[in-house]
Amino acid sequence: MLRGARLSNTVSLLRRGILGGARLSAEPVRHRALDLLGDLALPGAPLPAHVTARRPQHALNQAFVRQLLEQRDALVPVEPG
Repeated sequence: MLRGARLSNTVSLLRRGILGGARLSAEPVRHRALDLLGDLALPGAPLPAHVTARRPQHALNQAFVRQLLEQRDALVPVEPG
């Protein structure tokens, strides 16, 4: 399928579980959560909010951040400390 892809360096999600190179339990979930945190950090300012995401992915996360930045009253500057 993909050049260089092997079970040791890829993860396949099956109905019964994970096949391949997962290093941690729930690694795909952890990966998605870290991707979301990274995407929400792109504006470079704290986001004082509670975020709930269902099936997050980079394109949707970044579209959400773009919408926040387009709304002037959505983000309020916070003084450090």
